[in-house]
Amino acid sequence: MELWRKITSILIIIIIIMYVSINFFSQLPYFLVFENIIYSILYVIAFYYVYFNSCPVPALVLSTFNLGRLSRSIISATGTIPKLAIFHLPLFLVILVVMILSWYGLLHTRH
Repeated sequence: MELWRKITSILIIIIIIMYVSINFFSQLPYFLVFENIIYSILYVIAFYYVYFNSCPVPALVLSTFNLGRLSRSIISATGTIPKLAIFHLPLFLVILVVMILSWYGLLHTRH
């Protein structure tokens, strides 16, 4: 198995754990809990494709979209840093690495 697949698979598992665990350790509105569960399910699908099929496309699309969503929590539309930015930054960085590795896998995988 290629190194990018191993690292990406491990990071996706970490992302899934982060999305599921936040629901237990904080009191979020129901729509955010639902959104976190949906992201967890989508990352399980991305994990399947990366780990078993060597296909980084679902992980790339999901991580790119998710980074766009998370960036609003780190820097607001007015250019200020919201008070919850520090809590979103670790997740943002892990997803950023998944996106970069997915691009690498897409460019270096031969089908």
